[in-house]
Amino acid sequence: MANTTVSSLTYAVQKSSKEITETVQRINSTGFYKTYFFDIEDEVTLNDLQNKPVKNLAVETGYADQSSSGTATIIYHSEGEVALLTCAHVVNYPDTVVTYFGDAEGNSTQFLETV
Repeated sequence: MANTTVSSLTYAVQKSSKEITETVQRINSTGFYKTYFFDIEDEVTLNDLQNKPVKNLAVETGYADQSSSGTATIIYHSEGEVALLTCAHVVNYPDTVVTYFGDAEGNSTQFLETV
């Protein structure tokens, strides 16, 4: 009788583990950015962007992306719809990324390199 109870419990744990494993999915996320490049000689600052359109101040534009991966748990599924629960750092990217030119000592200046 004890063996039957242990076998039943083992089966229940294995079945639950399989169901849990099937709800955890790997996801990949990518954020895309349009990047504006500035010339150091123009000495563009963040304040300048409030007065003029960024495209008028930039000397070049380009594109960049940032990717991340993680896991998500399926918390709902019905008729082709799925809801996933994941951590914010897997799918959340900054709206704007700013880099600054450095001076001769390598310190950041107030002048924009890219936005």
